[in-house]
Amino acid sequence: TVLVEACERVKNENIENIRFLEMKAEYLPLFMREKTVCELYLNFSTPYPKSRHESHRLTSKGFLDIYKKLLCDDGFIAQKTDSQGFFEYSLESFSQNGFVLSEISLDLHNSDFEGNIVTEYEKRFSEQGFPIYRLEAYKEQE
Repeated sequence: TVLVEACERVKNENIENIRFLEMKAEYLPLFMREKTVCELYLNFSTPYPKSRHESHRLTSKGFLDIYKKLLCDDGFIAQKTDSQGFFEYSLESFSQNGFVLSEISLDLHNSDFEGNIVTEYEKRFSEQGFPIYRLEAYKEQE
């Protein structure tokens, strides 16, 4: 239903420069050319806390390799999560896999970050008292 609501909003507001894909991230290169993504948002992805499921995390090396190919030279990935462990893992993974980090927040709603669009999950977790973690990751320039 989240995807349907987003599509309806885009249609109602006559936004033309946005596309939605409902699929596994592994298949993105089949539908998108290299260096064509300017902004990629990973909002509240499943953290897969068990170490044996690390390869399923959207910030694991395999996924970061895919994103690096898709991102334009000045493109970035923005990640938000309520999971401290997943956020710490992501900080390390981005850093070890050719990304430069910025806009790191350990408590987004009590920071001076401007322009945040609150997601449904974010609102629910924040209302329950969970801090929201956020970062932006840029490809290291070659």
